[in-house]
Amino acid sequence: MPPIELSGGINFPYENVEIAQALNILPNKYGRIGRRGIFGAGKGVTSTIVEIKRKQGMLVVLGAKERGAEADAIKRPDEDSIFVKIPHFPWKGTLGPDDIQDLLSFNEGAPAPKQQAEAMNELLIDLREPADATTEYTCMGALKGVVKDGYGNTIIDLFDAFEISKKTVYFDLTNENSNIPKICESVTSHVEDNIGGREFTGVHCYVDDTFMGDLINHASVTAFAQSGPAMAVEILRQAKMEREENGFVREYHINGVTFETYRGKATLRDGSTDAYVPSNSGQAFPTGTRNIFRPFYGPAHAMGAANKRGQRIHTTTKVLDHDEGIEVKNQMNELNICAMPEVLVECKGTANPG
Repeated sequence: MPPIELSGGINFPYENVEIAQALNILPNKYGRIGRRGIFGAGKGVTSTIVEIKRKQGMLVVLGAKERGAEADAIKRPDEDSIFVKIPHFPWKGTLGPDDIQDLLSFNEGAPAPKQQAEAMNELLIDLREPADATTEYTCMGALKGVVKDGYGNTIIDLFDAFEISKKTVYFDLTNENSNIPKICESVTSHVEDNIGGREFTGVHCYVDDTFMGDLINHASVTAFAQSGPAMAVEILRQAKMEREENGFVREYHINGVTFETYRGKATLRDGSTDAYVPSNSGQAFPTGTRNIFRPFYGPAHAMGAANKRGQRIHTTTKVLDHDEGIEVKNQMNELNICAMPEVLVECKGTANPG
């Protein structure tokens, strides 16, 4: 499209919609949770507040009857719900003369003066990264049942909101008498007992290095592998070798639970870091579920977006005074949530303090 003449005499060849589209289609970099697709596709809503409904009911098997017999009346499950305000995450960047002045581009052939389009693309990539980091951080919070922002403030405590007690399982990994396969079974049993008959394909558990190392080296895990097919022993051997060579194990499966090392840390607004998985801990949750883990996108804080379905990233631009560049402002109005916190299991490598 031809350049757009903006106030101040600047030819800026992009519209707000184009920039927003570019930001939304850039490759995601928000880590393990995003790549696994645990939260699925986001849902745009027209309100800044969403209602999270939970159906309290089990799947019921019908009884066979003679043809023509009166049909059974099915009681519809009761619902309880909470209302959650969608958090607002704004951030901005600037495209100015220093982004192209005296800079050379080496894309093809001989060096050439850097163009505005290339500088704009670099800015969009820089602006996308905090969005991805925020999504990953809030998704991990939802998997733990407590969603926080980059200031350390709690957006929502799902256990308090739904009046549910958090489930914690203690593996006691330094105790050689612990039966780790049986403890793993208790984790999957808790998920199955609380998911209300809904389908799920397995249980995944993000853990830290310490937890994983003690897990794969525990005597009961070795015995469990040796009691199975030869391949199980080889998989355990490779896991131990991976830890010796790389310092960590990426993934190991035992008795219904897939453990995965997650070493990532989030950098908060005050410069401190927050590990996605605390030391000697893990967070387990069901996989292959439907509508339990969900992102919601609210309308942007902008006149043109009011009462319209939100998208993940909304962008607006502003010409700076004195021909000094373009300010690009972005916002996410995104809520990542778990609608059934009772299926979440906190795993501790320590013994039960009680």
